[in-house]
Amino acid sequence: MGEPLTRLPAAARLILETAPDALVITDRRGHIVFINPQAELLFGYLKHEVVGAPLERLIPKLVGLRSDGTEFPAELTLSPLETEEGLLTVATVREREPSERHKVAEERLRLVQAQEAVRLRDEFLSIAAHELRTPLTALQLQLDGLVQSLRAIDPAVRQAYARVQTRLERAVRNTGRLTDLVNTLLDLSRIMGGRLQLRTEVTDLAALVREVADDFCEPERGSVVTVDAPEKLEAVCDRFRFEQILINMLSNAAKYGQGRPIEIRLAADSQQVRLAVRDHGIGIAAEDRERIFQKFERAVSARNYGGMGLGLYISRYLAEAHGGAMTVDATVGEGATFIVQLPRNSAPRAATE
Repeated sequence: MGEPLTRLPAAARLILETAPDALVITDRRGHIVFINPQAELLFGYLKHEVVGAPLERLIPKLVGLRSDGTEFPAELTLSPLETEEGLLTVATVREREPSERHKVAEERLRLVQAQEAVRLRDEFLSIAAHELRTPLTALQLQLDGLVQSLRAIDPAVRQAYARVQTRLERAVRNTGRLTDLVNTLLDLSRIMGGRLQLRTEVTDLAALVREVADDFCEPERGSVVTVDAPEKLEAVCDRFRFEQILINMLSNAAKYGQGRPIEIRLAADSQQVRLAVRDHGIGIAAEDRERIFQKFERAVSARNYGGMGLGLYISRYLAEAHGGAMTVDATVGEGATFIVQLPRNSAPRAATE
């Protein structure tokens, strides 16, 4: 095909060539007879590469197709053009903003990709926690056995192994910390995957609270824990998870309580159990009271206090899984009181993340 639009006046050709929009002119069969420089720039084709081709080569279904194969949303306006060579069509092409429907589809795709990434992360977290827990448990059992063996040695002889025993006890403590960390990650993976289940039974919460409090009470180190609880208080709950909630609350109180006494209060009526742990430490600002219950959040710098910021998140989740709630009442510089309220006899329900 020869040069198109040869009989157009020079002024008309100049207008087409210099138009600010991309112009594509076709004949009555829909074949391209002309594109201007703006169209060449937009599509990435030179004029001679597309003249004679159908318009669909550039604009299949109102989507522009560049020479490198990439697509872009196109806005097309067709106008008739009378010439001595016959009736032609001028196509004005603009790159348009994606439609709302297109945006929704893109957002949906991004959401699916993000969900898949989260699923893979949670799967890795779960597998890693399981794989780490097995050798850690075996190591801890072996270290405990060695400590017990040393303690069984005659005191007169044991003095020679005092340094070894000190190192072993330190290794036992560090292994215990690692085990706690792995168990926390395992719980997190179960929560994120919706796989954490409660095993409820009738439990004497008063006896359990005193037992846990005794483990935390070390007066020689300045750690004093007092318990205000009835002699016996039975409720239907997951014993292990209730203990986990209390341990997290006491660990938090010990960490931020500045070595001051910690108070535990346990009470109940026919419908509800209320557990409160109070410290007299640094307290919590009002704007941080909800944030600290989120994953990996804390009210103070991790550099100063350590930890992963998961204890309160998991504790609140466990309280809600029982059908209850966890809140905090605190003032900066005046300590904090963490409160857990659980139904005394109701069945557990699925907690929302």
